[in-house]
Amino acid sequence: MDMFKKGFLLTSAVLPCLLIGCAPVLTPPQEQPPLERIIGDAKVYRERGAAYISTGEYDKAISNLDKALQINPKYAEAYSNRADAYLRMGQNARAISDLNAALQINPRHAQAYSNRATAYLREGQYEQGISDLNNALAINPRYAEAYSNRAAAYASLGRYEEALSDLDKALELNPTYANANFNRGFVYIAMGNYEQGIPHLNKALEINPWYAEAYNERARAYASMGDYDGAISDYTKALEINPRYAEAYSNRAAAYLDKDLYNHAILDYGMALEINPRFARAYDERAEAYLNKREYDKALSDLIKALEINPRYAKAYYKRGFVYAAKGEYDRAIPDYNKALEINPDYAEAYSGRAAAYSTIGEYGAALADLNKALEIKPRFAKAYFNRGYVHAATGQYDDAILDFGSALDVDPRYVPAYHDRASAYVNKGEYEQAIIDYDKVLEISPKNALAYFNKARACEAVGRIPEAVAAYRGFIEHAPPQQAPYIQHARKRIAILEK
Repeated sequence: MDMFKKGFLLTSAVLPCLLIGCAPVLTPPQEQPPLERIIGDAKVYRERGAAYISTGEYDKAISNLDKALQINPKYAEAYSNRADAYLRMGQNARAISDLNAALQINPRHAQAYSNRATAYLREGQYEQGISDLNNALAINPRYAEAYSNRAAAYASLGRYEEALSDLDKALELNPTYANANFNRGFVYIAMGNYEQGIPHLNKALEINPWYAEAYNERARAYASMGDYDGAISDYTKALEINPRYAEAYSNRAAAYLDKDLYNHAILDYGMALEINPRFARAYDERAEAYLNKREYDKALSDLIKALEINPRYAKAYYKRGFVYAAKGEYDRAIPDYNKALEINPDYAEAYSGRAAAYSTIGEYGAALADLNKALEIKPRFAKAYFNRGYVHAATGQYDDAILDFGSALDVDPRYVPAYHDRASAYVNKGEYEQAIIDYDKVLEISPKNALAYFNKARACEAVGRIPEAVAAYRGFIEHAPPQQAPYIQHARKRIAILEK
């Protein structure tokens, strides 16, 4: 898992500005020497640069630090400060270059090692980052920030126990270190231990109530636990603190998506993309909202944009394949599933999606091969069991279909399509009583399912359960959409016949 793309907090410190007093110089104005000679040569420019970094004025900071280094090319602290400005601007390569220079001048500069590690970690160069943090801690064993950053590196490599050990040390050195509390919560959440992670995020927010990232991360934990309202509340707080927080908009949109509030989700994804027009994940997930609204052309447009930004985005290829399949364009769907699998050969969902496309065009052998592969990769994949059951039913293998629908229901006991299609398989075997049990289960979970009412009515008729058949036909008439008018008329006729 890439912690640095999902919000793991790395810190890079600005060297403190030291106020330097100096005696007045009694020289006539026209004879004043240059500023740097009056007040300490390069120091004043470095201090101004550090001050501008603290106010977020990075261009001004760099301009002043450039001047400091023109005056004194061996000024390690100025290189370190300029690197910090570059880090905050996301210019990691420039930061690394400056930190290399700082460390060449002063090989005992612990903060330069720590900041260079931050740049390496953001570039995904975790081993280099860990090496630099080891050096920083060898120089200064009480460097809490370095322990916290090394924990981030360990966590990104899945080395969670080592990460937690480093965070213990960071918090032992500084119990009110908000970033270390945040990172500890983040590690537990990455491990799936949400209830352990949330108290550490609470502590980070107690220390720093304006910690937008902590609200965002706690919201992700709530969403993972199914508390979407709690998640939305925390995302909203993060956005009140930082209205330009694109990830928080995108994450709140995902929570709305989980609540089936598709229009809310689309608005939030739009805000995220206004802030960051190259946010591929926001395009990908907004496409899902459009898919749920069956607005396939809008979904397709967003997926094309996601893939323009990231041509190796397997999930976007998978979803675009799904859109093409929904539009009946299987000659386009299958190549997109192929591309998703080329990028990620263990993408079970892409095998299942391609199998659905193959089965629709009658290539049942290819579909079964893909579904077997999907289940080999992901043995508790309800959708793949369902799709394999569908293929078995389509080829008249009803016993195998019933087994697969049952396996889907073992994974997800509320999987309505699996109950419905298992009932259809029972009907095809003449086992109407078993079919009625499954139709009843559909209606228990989905009381307005018109198709289940209609099919239950026919099954009840087949075994002479006439009052139940009439009641089921009435349920169908009540819940069927207007476009089902011919079937509604048929149901009325059956009721009239059955009640004679």
